Formats: sequence, structure tokens, C-alpha cells
Amino acid sequence: MGKGRRAKRIAAGIVIVLIFCFFSVDSVRVKLYGLPPIFCIKAAEYSDGISASYYGAGYKIMRDYNVSDGSECYHITLWLLPYSVSL
Repeated sequence: MGKGRRAKRIAAGIVIVLIFCFFSVDSVRVKLYGLPPIFCIKAAEYSDGISASYYGAGYKIMRDYNVSDGSECYHITLWLLPYSVSL
């Protein structure tokens, strides 16, 4: 195996580990502590002023606010999946 090919595999492994770490930190923050994600970009804020969509590296998070009872919940899923398939 050449040095260039080995370097590419190591770089790809490091990127995958970083993406997994970003996803883990964000999922713990939103599911356990109810805090907004760190490693995501806010893509949209909805008309109620609280609900929002965030996009991270391969995943997306939606902060959903229920107006009738005042509760909040977060939905975490992959980019290609709908929010109804929450992880």
C-alpha cells in the first residue's frame, strides 16, 4: 500500500471520528439537557419564534414547540430522512 493511499485512509478515519463526536455532543445536549446544539448551523426559524431547524455534518435537528401545552422537544435525524424518523 502506498503512502498516499494510507494518508487518505487516515484522513478519512479522522473525519469520520470528528463527525461522530459532533453528533454525539449535539445529541447529548439536546436530548439530556434541552440546550441548543453547538456544532450545527441554524437554517430556519419558524413563525412561533421558538421552533427552529439546525443542520450539522450529516444530520439535522429540529426544535419543536407545542403551543397548546408549552412543551419543547428536539428531533434528531439524518439529512435525507424526515423528522418523523427521529434517532
